[in-house]
Amino acid sequence: MSQAVIELNNRALTLLQDQNYTQAVLALKDTFRLVVTEARQRRDQPQERPRNNGRLPTFSALTWTDPLVPRDEHHNASSNCDYYVFTRAFIVRGQTMDEAELPTAVLYNFALSIHLHSLRRGAQGRSLQKKALELYEQALNVRPNSMIQAVVLHNIGLIHYELGQYEQTRACFQWLENAVATGREDIHPPKLPNEDYQHVLLNVKYLTEPSVAGAA
Repeated sequence: MSQAVIELNNRALTLLQDQNYTQAVLALKDTFRLVVTEARQRRDQPQERPRNNGRLPTFSALTWTDPLVPRDEHHNASSNCDYYVFTRAFIVRGQTMDEAELPTAVLYNFALSIHLHSLRRGAQGRSLQKKALELYEQALNVRPNSMIQAVVLHNIGLIHYELGQYEQTRACFQWLENAVATGREDIHPPKLPNEDYQHVLLNVKYLTEPSVAGAA
């Protein structure tokens, strides 16, 4: 992935941190378009034979930002239920040789920017939630690692909850419950910040209770 993608992504995160959601969404849309363009160009070019017995070395160039929304502002303005939204984005601090990692991160950041924008729009944010849901689901299809899959499924579950689609919420959170129960290291602290990890567990427990879903 080019340096231009990395710079566009990180510049957009500055806009998100300033809660300039409209401009951040546009910037991340441009970033994703560039990701797609570069992917097409790579497909059209001759591929070098990989080294090391057919496997390229991989390393993560991604780190989490600080939460982009204060804890007391995580809930949706149209919802009577106060729950936690995972609001950290991926900042890129170097190159990676995992071709799926950066596209997934950019898609996740793009979805998150729209999701955060929807939280400020109240009842008018439903169309934004559906767009964020579409992009989160695309991120899952790119081949994310388990850590990215966990946070994406968590936020997908929250959007389904807001849309009254409680069975879909339970399905997303069931994956998280199973991942925690089987001890997957890549979704436990320190890979996932401890504070966020604890809040995710509370959401999984609280938002799947029948009494909560029925009262929403």
